Amino acid sequence: MIETRLRKRREARKLSQSKLAYLAQVPACVISDCECGKRLPWPAARKALADALNVSEAELFPDGNTGES
Repeated sequence: MIETRLRKRREARKLSQSKLAYLAQVPACVISDCECGKRLPWPAARKALADALNVSEAELFPDGNTGES
């Protein structure tokens, strides 16, 4: 699940949600909502999150879910 992968990678890098939000240049509520399973990140945020965590988008979002409805 996206929320589990995102949280595990964030915690492995010893980043707070706020710090990851800053690095990815997305609102902190996006990180929280994604980790709680309330929303999927939009395509630009997917790339930004993957870049901030130094992983590929495919590794972070292997199901190919774009966050678009």
